[in-house]
Amino acid sequence: MNYLFPLTYLANGLATTFLLIGLGLAGKSVLAADVGLVQGATLATFFAFSGNARSLILHAKGSAHLPGILGTRLLLALPLSAVALILGVTVGGVAPVLALALVLRRCGESFSEVHLSLIEREDRPEAALNYLLLQALTLVLALVWALAQWESWILIWYVWAIVPALSAFPVLRKIEWLRGAELRRALPELFPHFGSTAIIGISIYAFRLLVLLLGGRVLAGDLYTAFALGSFVGSVFANVLGPSLLWHQTRTGQRSGSWLHRGVLPAMVLLGAAILLLAVNLHGATLLGRPPAFWEAMGLSLMGGAVMLVAQRLRLGLLQDAAGSSVFGADMMINLLLLVAVPLCYTLFGADGLTGLYALNAALCLVFYLSARGLGDRRGRAAGSRREPLLAGIAGLLLLPLFVQLGEGIYRHTEPLLDSGGGLLTVPLPVSILATILGILALGRFRRAQLSLAVLFLLFLTMLLATIISTHGELQAEERKLVLLLQFLVPVFGLVLGEMVGPKDWRAAAMGFVVCLWAIV
Repeated sequence: MNYLFPLTYLANGLATTFLLIGLGLAGKSVLAADVGLVQGATLATFFAFSGNARSLILHAKGSAHLPGILGTRLLLALPLSAVALILGVTVGGVAPVLALALVLRRCGESFSEVHLSLIEREDRPEAALNYLLLQALTLVLALVWALAQWESWILIWYVWAIVPALSAFPVLRKIEWLRGAELRRALPELFPHFGSTAIIGISIYAFRLLVLLLGGRVLAGDLYTAFALGSFVGSVFANVLGPSLLWHQTRTGQRSGSWLHRGVLPAMVLLGAAILLLAVNLHGATLLGRPPAFWEAMGLSLMGGAVMLVAQRLRLGLLQDAAGSSVFGADMMINLLLLVAVPLCYTLFGADGLTGLYALNAALCLVFYLSARGLGDRRGRAAGSRREPLLAGIAGLLLLPLFVQLGEGIYRHTEPLLDSGGGLLTVPLPVSILATILGILALGRFRRAQLSLAVLFLLFLTMLLATIISTHGELQAEERKLVLLLQFLVPVFGLVLGEMVGPKDWRAAAMGFVVCLWAIV
């Protein structure tokens, strides 16, 4: 396998991540936080409509998707750029001149991604090498100029920003792909993939905004850098190397990349554990100018990155098997649960609780992709008899009147709690929340729950937009409203579970309700 193609795609798609890491390691935490927040805004817009394009183009029937992929990117380039600027400047408080450079860069990358995927599909290594060298040169110049704070350093960033767009002109000339009939035929197949990348992109922006609001800009810059370093291998496999390995296997019938599991995974776990042990023994002192929270986040993220590598391999397999709707459902649950975990971890453990969020994300990815792959959609009839006791147990837990307060344990007060004071520690939480999540994991019928998943996604999107519009950039108001948003979303998970159970399995669920109700009475 020729690794030049994924390396070129790496230089294109993760260039902003490299820039963020370089700034963070050099002590430019505030600038790194600004870059990370605008990058999150571009992920919420451009990545949201990327639709797993690289995996689809490198698929055996990838040429059928090209009209839809290129057409949507051309039509949405300007509106997505405008929305990304609003999210970065108005909501995030980033300087407009900086945000514009990063948005231009991401807009160009959306077209060069198609160009590079076609280069790989057509096996043109010379074109890939030329693009790689140009990207590397402009990235180094942009980073050096910013770190040195030389005069007009932002102009170098604009040069770096427009390189992908200029390189993508060969793709933009293929306007014959945009015939109306071909575009209409290709778009319906892309919709489940748009949903999957949309929830990931929008959630990354909301995640980074929550971390910034709760931890402050300096801590957020350190955590963005640590998460980027720890997640680097998983991101490279998911977006760069994984699709190339599957394309190589499709063409040649030979599996490759086994060295990842034999060497890279154990190395990541050992290195992460060593860094985490070092961070614990710092006792508040800095190391290489970085605080203990940075090293703790990096250690946990490296170990989580090993888990994420396995999870992303499962996800790519689902995409190649045309299970786009299952991937959308799993991605929806993963990202919403991660957003719920951000204020929860901060409330329980303070700022230190934010350091393990990427590791938590990796664990969620693994269990939900396993659920989508083997615990739900692909079960045969033989599993029906074993599923009935499970459904009855889930139904019983949903009805069980047991509430828990995170700060005090089981809620035993005879009087109702009318005002929690806005604190998560005092809110009585029903065990039915946990039962709902476990039920979704156990059933894993994400294809069956497409309607409720779409409702959940649209509710999340509209509430997030309402939060952004109503707060007018006031950071404390944004924090309170985002936490309130998540509290409203969690009960809606019950719709997903209900649709997964469906009309055929209502008898077992009803029996669980009746038994639990009889026990209560």
